[in-house]
Amino acid sequence: MRLKAIDIKTKRRLSLRDVKLSVKEDPKPITLHDVKPITPEELLFSSWIKTNPALKNLVETFDLRSCITGDKIRVVDNPPEEEIEVEVLPEPKIKREIDKSSLDSLIRSLIDEESNYSKEQIIDRIRQATEVSQERAERGFNLLVSSGAIEITPIKTYNLRGSTPF
Repeated sequence: MRLKAIDIKTKRRLSLRDVKLSVKEDPKPITLHDVKPITPEELLFSSWIKTNPALKNLVETFDLRSCITGDKIRVVDNPPEEEIEVEVLPEPKIKREIDKSSLDSLIRSLIDEESNYSKEQIIDRIRQATEVSQERAERGFNLLVSSGAIEITPIKTYNLRGSTPF
């Protein structure tokens, strides 16, 4: 394909004399009053969406609104640090290592190797030997069971680990 040769001198020129440009309006500046603070409801909703993105579609489909303001709930991508309320939990108690040698020596002094005892009998023996409260003796009994120092039999009695009571 070939371009036509046009003589520009013979053609009428367009004039831009009558053309007026529209004045661009400056966008309204954002003031602090226009920005709404992030509500706890929006923070919670945003955390739910991070867990399950299908929830966002559900809210948009049914046009669900905030119970407090009646507006659509915004999704907050990165909430500011100062607006997040963090609940401080107490530090967990550090579990001490169980000294199995002292536990074994204590239980061997309380229980005969070839005997079965009920839970109540073992708790009473712990209370008498160590002079502690009933509650503390029960915690000690639970510690002995959880550490495997004593074993439960099918008839719900307890004996030393590895022993064969008759």
